[in-house]
Amino acid sequence: VLGRTLEVRAVLDESMMRQVFQCKDRVGAIRRVAAYTSSRRIPGLKQGSMLRWKNPRFHFFMDGSSGARIEEEDLKDVTVT
Repeated sequence: VLGRTLEVRAVLDESMMRQVFQCKDRVGAIRRVAAYTSSRRIPGLKQGSMLRWKNPRFHFFMDGSSGARIEEEDLKDVTVT
């Protein structure tokens, strides 16, 4: 979403082949965030971390769920604390 920032807390690590977290936003909604980067990880992301992503994009995954798909070119807009 252009001009917006996604801000979520990583609450549940569901990683298998790539890093995938269930994350909670300010109103308590839980959404999936998945790393589609060359390393299959989002640097610094671990359970309890805050993730902020400028101009996020959302995706429908093959299992029917939806969430944020962070790709390599998105990492410049992602901050993890």
